[in-house]
Amino acid sequence: MFEFTGLADMKGWMRETAKGNLPSESAETTGSVVISSRVRLARNLSAYSYPGRCPADQESQCRDLILNAFRRLPNAEDFTILDLDQLSSLERRILFERNMLSQGYSVEKHRAMALSTDESVAALIGDEDHLRLVGMKPGACLETLLARLDALDEQLEVSLQYAVSAEWGYLNTAITNLGTGLKASLMLHLPALAMSGLIKRAVKASAQLGLSIRGFFSESMESLGDMYIIANEITIGLAEKEIIGNLGRIAVQLAGYENRTREELMEKRRVDIEDRVYRAWGLLTWCRYLTHREAIEALSALRLGVSLGLVASVDAPTITALLFLSQKSHLQRVLQSHADAADGKLIDYTRAKIIRDALTQPRGG
Repeated sequence: MFEFTGLADMKGWMRETAKGNLPSESAETTGSVVISSRVRLARNLSAYSYPGRCPADQESQCRDLILNAFRRLPNAEDFTILDLDQLSSLERRILFERNMLSQGYSVEKHRAMALSTDESVAALIGDEDHLRLVGMKPGACLETLLARLDALDEQLEVSLQYAVSAEWGYLNTAITNLGTGLKASLMLHLPALAMSGLIKRAVKASAQLGLSIRGFFSESMESLGDMYIIANEITIGLAEKEIIGNLGRIAVQLAGYENRTREELMEKRRVDIEDRVYRAWGLLTWCRYLTHREAIEALSALRLGVSLGLVASVDAPTITALLFLSQKSHLQRVLQSHADAADGKLIDYTRAKIIRDALTQPRGG
């Protein structure tokens, strides 16, 4: 799986054009800020102990029961069942780099997952919960993703007996997942708030509303490329639509702050912004070696330039795809190298060439 030689034949949700479902005025606000949406539903089966406490034979039975439920779906052909033991370490790391599974889960033994043909929905079996349904799409589309996962969840529930309490809702391994079992998040691009030093204020305000913000390429607030994940922290006591609505409203507010700060920076520090954007363009289109950090930071600056109308020869979806393709395991796949310790200089050269070719190729070519 994951056979690609570069950007042109790379598949996955990050290659799609964003199709948000926010009101038109909100979509206009968030369009240049929200990179992607992610929704996860956590479920457990009532007849089995939770993962980590479940005996090996029961764990195997539970896994087979869930896999058989996928095989009986009306649209079963839309999913490929993957035995993680049969995947190479490189393929598992690619799934991790695409934020479809955790790093810990990617190295576990006797694990399986179901992956949709468009690679935007994954079902993780035997993670921290018996079943975790994960969906990802570009842009602000939490409601669309939730509807898709809810429909899948209802189909699976025909065959699976979930652990549910009338008082506590869906029962899960973490207290914060009780209730709906829903974890929703948005990846935001906030370079102006970071440049102006307002990002810490945004983090504090979000935390007071029960949300968390962390870096995408880093767990700290010093995120590479000024890309941040904003997510709900609590599921119990809230309906799914309420969780999604709260997150969406905060995202719209943050996007509004970001866009206004961009406008202010263009008025007061236009030369600084132009210098940042055009330095990034020069680095990405001329350098022969690019480290991962250099690529992320420069692509972030270029994305800012696209949103401000300073760069017209590339679009945001292409930059999003390059952000994922520039990661080490993706580049190892391009090189058809399965070695964990691939030559660092070759990786940096390949990263630079792929990005340079993508940016200098005529649009539509």
